[in-house]
Amino acid sequence: MSGNSGERIEASRYRGRARDGKAGRAEMPDLGSWLQTLRRLRRDQETGRVLSREKAADLLGVSDSYVKQIERNRVVPSRGVVERFVERYELTPRQARYTRELAAPALELPTVDDLRRQLAIADRLDDLEFFDSKGVIYGVTDPVWNVVVGNKSFYQAMPGLHEEADDNVALWHFRPGAGESPAKHVAVDWHGEAVWLVAIIRAGLARFRGCREAWTVLRRLRASDEFNALWRDNPTAVVYSRGPETPCHMRDPDTGQPWTASIQISEIPDDDALVDPYLRVHQVRRREYAGPEL
Repeated sequence: MSGNSGERIEASRYRGRARDGKAGRAEMPDLGSWLQTLRRLRRDQETGRVLSREKAADLLGVSDSYVKQIERNRVVPSRGVVERFVERYELTPRQARYTRELAAPALELPTVDDLRRQLAIADRLDDLEFFDSKGVIYGVTDPVWNVVVGNKSFYQAMPGLHEEADDNVALWHFRPGAGESPAKHVAVDWHGEAVWLVAIIRAGLARFRGCREAWTVLRRLRASDEFNALWRDNPTAVVYSRGPETPCHMRDPDTGQPWTASIQISEIPDDDALVDPYLRVHQVRRREYAGPEL
């Protein structure tokens, strides 16, 4: 389950070419390409044209050759220079976090089995039956949307998640290389949810861009033309969480009746010593339908 949250996600006119030569194909994030995209989306205040490397260098207080080396991933800028990009490119708080994560060394992401063991040790598996008894859809995913645990209601809301999408919400939503996504029959605004999902996947990939689990999910998603198009058309959109102020409108997979999901998606805090940080906890409460007219 996914949707536009907090800062508005807007499509961009920028059209990049993937580094493997296939136009518009999603690629693993890296700092150089990200900063180059940000520069190309900025406009020179004097000419109105795309900000050149030379003008960017003046803005940042470095040489144009240094900007070129950064954008081509030949050097990693110092923390001070990274902060200049954040400030002088006028990045949003989420874009600033994303930039800093791309500038930092990539982290390893534990396997789903390892994460399940962590949750068991922390006694969080008991939450599943508790939330089912309260009528709350509850699940925990890793940053690339592999489901670590989910209660019965979680799986009932997304039919085929286990059998057809290998317990990955993004693969369930886009269904790359297969037939029509079941999400299109469940989500009232499939496209809006897909835009949000691509933005949060981009954020998750940045921190774990070197690990096998992240590459496995990205390679599978790249088989979806819809995923690639949204990745290309929204190149600077990143999100990390979602609150009840941004509901998701759904249909019951059995009856077809619409309902509104009050969603809280948050990261497990760093100070939880028993559980790997940056797991995402999903809590969804069913409400009377309050979405667009059907």
